[in-house]
Amino acid sequence: MEQRRRLFAGSRVRDLRRRLALPQAALATRLGVSVSYLSQIENEERPLTPPVLIALSREFPDLWGEVGSDDSTAELVRAIEAATDTSIPAATLDEAAVQRCGGDAGVGCRLD
Repeated sequence: MEQRRRLFAGSRVRDLRRRLALPQAALATRLGVSVSYLSQIENEERPLTPPVLIALSREFPDLWGEVGSDDSTAELVRAIEAATDTSIPAATLDEAAVQRCGGDAGVGCRLD
């Protein structure tokens, strides 16, 4: 079983925050984490998780740059960004096709 490498980049997060002259509370809000959690990240007590990496790359795309050396983390970030891209219209669902598939959980049923 492959063990995931944990990405500790607290000093980089702290440097970014200081460069932008943001208090911890402001950056924590932008990243969707608590101030104490951000403090733990900055002090290398917690690794950067995929949701935090995504928030960093979305909030600061030019300043944060590459999300890390772990290819699987970078792929996850790109996949989630693509899946949540609001510039791409959502597919429409044909309700009649869904009803035709009924209760068989879609096994062997095509929705097109």
